[in-house]
Amino acid sequence: MVRVKIDFPEDIAEEKVAEAKEWQPGTPMRWEAEEYNTKEAMQKRNGNILIKTKYIEVELSKEEVQRIKKM
Repeated sequence: MVRVKIDFPEDIAEEKVAEAKEWQPGTPMRWEAEEYNTKEAMQKRNGNILIKTKYIEVELSKEEVQRIKKM
C-alpha cells in the first residue's frame, strides 16, 4: 500500500474541488501535484519510508519498498 497526502494551496484546492464535483462513478479519480525547486526530506516512520515536500507526502510501506528494490 502506498499512502499519498497532498496539501493543495488554496488556489489549487479550489480547482480540485471543481474537478471532484464533475467526477462520474465508474471513472478513475486522478489528481496530480507537482512541485518545482523544492527540497525533499526522506525519513523512516514506523518502518515505512516517508518522502515529504512542502505540499506532498508519500509513505511507502516496507512491502512497497521491497517491490521497488526488486525492480
